[in-house]
Amino acid sequence: MSGKTITNPSWVLIAVLQSILKASFSFSDRYLAVNQSLFRKIVLTNFNYKCCITGITQPELIVASHILPWSKDKGNRLNPKNGLALNTLHDKAFDCGLITITEDFKIKISSSFMKSKDVASIRHNFIDYDGMPLIEPQKFFPDVEFLKVHNGLFKP
Repeated sequence: MSGKTITNPSWVLIAVLQSILKASFSFSDRYLAVNQSLFRKIVLTNFNYKCCITGITQPELIVASHILPWSKDKGNRLNPKNGLALNTLHDKAFDCGLITITEDFKIKISSSFMKSKDVASIRHNFIDYDGMPLIEPQKFFPDVEFLKVHNGLFKP
């Protein structure tokens, strides 16, 4: 957010919360945990606590996944446009580049899954979602520029 004018009230709230957290904690594991918790709450709320690929709503299985990894883009760690609510299976596949989201918010599945297309779980959990639209968020759509970066890591 450095150097940018904050015009979205939601971003103002996030910036204020970040400032309070920075003032209250030293940059430590506790600070990181609080920020990760804040990101999780914002992203899961944005996707109505369901996986944006499958619609799964089992809370123990839903994670807030970063499009641009937490460790590689400090400036967008809390940006809700850098987040997807995914179930743990699809989160792992997304992190490995086996799934991506296209610039027009469609799910794209690696062709490597086709080698196992006769396996029912591969077909039902991956192949059947290829080309399907992302379940829409309530407010913050994934940033297209972030998706372009992730698409570059995708394993077709």
